[in-house]
Amino acid sequence: MSRRRPPSSCCGTVSRTSRSGRSWTGGGGADPSLNAQGRRQAAAAADELAARLTGAVHVVSSSLTRARETGESAARALGVALQVDADWDEQDVGTWDGLTFAEIEVAHPGELSQMRSDADFRPDGGESHTELVARVATAFRRAVDAAGPGGTVVVATHRKPLMVVLALILGISGETAWMLQADPASLTTLQVWADGRAVVQNLNVTHHLP
Repeated sequence: MSRRRPPSSCCGTVSRTSRSGRSWTGGGGADPSLNAQGRRQAAAAADELAARLTGAVHVVSSSLTRARETGESAARALGVALQVDADWDEQDVGTWDGLTFAEIEVAHPGELSQMRSDADFRPDGGESHTELVARVATAFRRAVDAAGPGGTVVVATHRKPLMVVLALILGISGETAWMLQADPASLTTLQVWADGRAVVQNLNVTHHLP
């Protein structure tokens, strides 16, 4: 005998912020704007959201410029105001900010691997994965509550916060979550139920990108 699910709380679409460059830009250092490609990606993602979403929609972004620009594009397309929540900011990587992965490995041998496997590892001057999880989990609950029953919330955030949300829903470790692809301006859709359960409906959708 099947059992009915409790009423849906909300549907969430999480967009990884569009492209701003090739170096690792965290939440505590440089705060670049989108580059030309990133602006095109943000516009394409916004058009996709406007085509697929109906009903009550909230749009939230991190406080970082590239995410706000991505969120503003989505909010304009959907005809709503953007809400900014700094708890969606990218992980603060301290002195790694602005470096490529290759440069980090040269300057800090072995620390990239340690960051992937040790939730309490903190780059010099930065933030640990454990600290990131605490604030992103809080931001996720706020976003779901803001959407309300039957509503939708769009969140423009970054790779590491998106990985945190997916790890929480799927019950996987932060290390395993690194294996989930999340391209710039991709869309990931979640269905969140009133009892706290959630389903990942699709992951890393990119067909809309130029």
